Amino acid sequence: MARQNGIFLLVFFAMTLLSIISAGATDKNTVKDTIEKIENSMVLIPAGEFTMGGTLARNEDPPHKVYLDAYYIGKYEVTFEEYETFCGETGYNLPCDRRYGIQPDESMRGPNMPVMNVSRDDAEAYCTWLSIKTGKRYRLPTEAEWEKAARGGLDGKDYTWGNEAPDEGGIYRANFGPGLDHYIWKKDGHAYTAPVGFYPPNGYGLHDMAGNLWEWCRDGYDRDYYRNSPYKNPQGPDRKGKEGIIRGGCYANGPKELRCAHRYSIYPTNANFLTGFRVARSP
Repeated sequence: MARQNGIFLLVFFAMTLLSIISAGATDKNTVKDTIEKIENSMVLIPAGEFTMGGTLARNEDPPHKVYLDAYYIGKYEVTFEEYETFCGETGYNLPCDRRYGIQPDESMRGPNMPVMNVSRDDAEAYCTWLSIKTGKRYRLPTEAEWEKAARGGLDGKDYTWGNEAPDEGGIYRANFGPGLDHYIWKKDGHAYTAPVGFYPPNGYGLHDMAGNLWEWCRDGYDRDYYRNSPYKNPQGPDRKGKEGIIRGGCYANGPKELRCAHRYSIYPTNANFLTGFRVARSP
């Protein structure tokens, strides 16, 4: 823990210095308004117990009880407007696909569209900047925090809204694509990402906890972590040398990946068109 705090302070100092050097690149009123909007959209998740995991895949098993202290999590995925405000003030690189060195198409880069092409390091740099601006400890949610938030108080259900299929009854409850053909994805009105908040919220008032973009969690990935994870406030395995956790599925995934219990991992340096994030913090 002391080592983690030391690293945080070092990064905190570096980001503060960079913010001072880059001051003026972004209008101060724009930064202030953006910070205020972010702070006002944080949702308090109450302390308590929930059932984490599932039985459909080995890495979800076994379902187990987890207790979490209260925490805040973003009502929405971080948007391009918010992330580009951070980039403009600090000089940090704009989102770019690490594989091809290209930025998202303009149709996916509107101010209210979820930011993509961010690695876990990118997401954590944004959280550090937000911490500097607010004096609060913003961070990525742990995997347990993410899943409890996604369940929205509906313990044991498949999806963030319950057990109904994402498009049951012709009602689209999330931005997803049950196939590889993007023309099929358009059936819900969005060929790729949708503006944050377009689909109905869950029981905690959170939007897009299923679909739209995969979301980074703070944890490293261990397929069998649930078999020995602590009951109270699990932080995940040691991240060193491990892939990172992403949750929630995206616009290109089918119903299976949208389930609250579904786990997926990619390299933490990976930045792609399918992955974004939302922020969390302790009270």
